[in-house]
Amino acid sequence: MSTAIKKQISISPKIVRVATGGRAELNCIANATPAAKVVWLKNGVPVHANPPFVLLADSSLLIARVEIQ
Repeated sequence: MSTAIKKQISISPKIVRVATGGRAELNCIANATPAAKVVWLKNGVPVHANPPFVLLADSSLLIARVEIQ
């Protein structure tokens, strides 16, 4: 039995500039067979939908309030 796996991942924009306290949206489009699951990481740990992070239905990550860390 052979399973074909096709994948194409597009991340945009590659550089995001935003003022402290502003909003940033990071997009990741994953076209894959079988369907891919997008997991956003911060310092190697999965990001969950807790303020200031919002996980959007299209797999994008919205940072509602950018902070310097």
